[in-house]
Amino acid sequence: MKNLIVIKIGGSFFRDSKIETLKKISDIIQESNKKKILIVCGGGSAADLVRNFDKKVNLTDQAAHFAAITAMDLNSYLLSSYFNESSFLTADLELKSRINLFAAQDYYRSFDPLPHSWQVSSDSIALEVAQRLKADKLILLKQRYYNSSERKDRNTAKRTIKADLLAADGLIDSFFSSLYLKDKNQLSALIINANQPIYLQKYFSNKKSVFDIIS
Repeated sequence: MKNLIVIKIGGSFFRDSKIETLKKISDIIQESNKKKILIVCGGGSAADLVRNFDKKVNLTDQAAHFAAITAMDLNSYLLSSYFNESSFLTADLELKSRINLFAAQDYYRSFDPLPHSWQVSSDSIALEVAQRLKADKLILLKQRYYNSSERKDRNTAKRTIKADLLAADGLIDSFFSSLYLKDKNQLSALIINANQPIYLQKYFSNKKSVFDIIS
C-alpha cells in the first residue's frame, strides 16, 4: 500500500518510567504529515506476565502465543487515547483513518501466519503485517541501537546492519531475519532509538537523523 508506514512501538515504552516518552512519540506521530500510519504495539509487561506464567506451568505453544497477542491489544487500546482520531486495523485490512492501531487478536482470528513460538515477537508480527499490506516502510522504535552506547548513538548518523546481527544482539527476535529475507520486494526497515524522540521527529521532517537500516 503506497504511502503507508508501519511503526512498531516496543512494549517497554508502556512502563511507568516511559509514559512521558510514549506521549512524546504519540505527539510526533500525530503531528507528522505522513498519509497513512499503522502502529503495532509490543506486549510489554503484560507479555512478560505470559512468559513468566509459561515458565511455571508450561503452557501449550498456542495458548502462550495468543495470550501474548492479547497483551499487544491491551497496549493498543491504551495508546489509542493519545490520539485525537484513530481507527483499529482488523482482519478486514481496511485503514479507516490516517492513524491506525493494529488489532492483533482480531487479525489473528483470520490470519495465523507465524509460528507459535517465543522466537516470534511483535517485531516479526509488525513485519508480517507490513509485508501483507505492502507498506513502504517499517520503523521499529526501540530503547537503543545495535551494540551501541548513548554516546555512540548521538554521533552516528545512519548505519546498515544485517538482521541476523541485530537478532544476535537481542534487538529483534530471531525469526525476523528469515521473514525479512524471504520478501522479494523487501520493504525498507529501520530502527530508531525512541528514548530520544527527536530522532523520530527529524526522520519524519526529512532532517538528518540517527537510525539503523536493517539489511
